[in-house]
Amino acid sequence: MTRLQTHEDRANELDLMIRPSNTGSFNAIAMIDPSTYSRWYARLLSALVVVTEGDTLEFAYANANGSAAKPAPTVTVFTKNNVIVASVESLSDDAVPRVVVAPRSSLLSLSIGVNGQIDASGRNKYEWPGGISISLKYPAFAKAVELAGEGYDSFRPDDPAPLWALVAGLKRDLRE
Repeated sequence: MTRLQTHEDRANELDLMIRPSNTGSFNAIAMIDPSTYSRWYARLLSALVVVTEGDTLEFAYANANGSAAKPAPTVTVFTKNNVIVASVESLSDDAVPRVVVAPRSSLLSLSIGVNGQIDASGRNKYEWPGGISISLKYPAFAKAVELAGEGYDSFRPDDPAPLWALVAGLKRDLRE
């Protein structure tokens, strides 16, 4: 396998984690059309490929942030050993991503909220715990790292969704 193929494979792997479906506000700003990345996203993805090379990817989360008039997209990636936050301040073609890498073991605090109830009558057991929101504090980041999503995957109801699965690793990070 050539170096280019390796980098293309990693870019595809990251993109599938960042944009698991072709819907949502982040996807709307990341793509020019169904087969073309916007330039800022192509640069951000390239920076993530460089930073994550050789690491095992565990989780990725994208957020359009900002306002509809002025989005400020952020992508958070967890590898086995690091947490990476990549962002751009504008969607211009010449936007340069800012990428900060911190060791996962530097996690200072973990705050979790869920919107499902374990005893809610009529709830399908596979839908529990519903939505999960996570706030993480690391010394390398000025702001808390915010993640949100479903705690279940309707296509794989016997397995926790990726965000829920990440929680076990985050609790390990706190102990290290």
